[in-house]
Amino acid sequence: MEKLTAEELETLQKVYNKKLNLEVQLGQLYLQQQQVASEAQKAAIDLMAVHSKLQVTYGDVYMDLTTGELTKNAADS
Repeated sequence: MEKLTAEELETLQKVYNKKLNLEVQLGQLYLQQQQVASEAQKAAIDLMAVHSKLQVTYGDVYMDLTTGELTKNAADS
């Protein structure tokens, strides 16, 4: 029975193991992406809740996130 040389076998194993490691990394990155996407969705929901609460207090106004200044929307004028 023929066999690979030791050098050929070592090269084949290294390339195969590198491929497996990269596939594992891709899987880990996919899971991280899903976690970040979920956190972003939760943050968007939290932002909408805070905005809605402020609208109840101040009405339909533009809220400057830098200064906190409130400006009536053009439709309300």
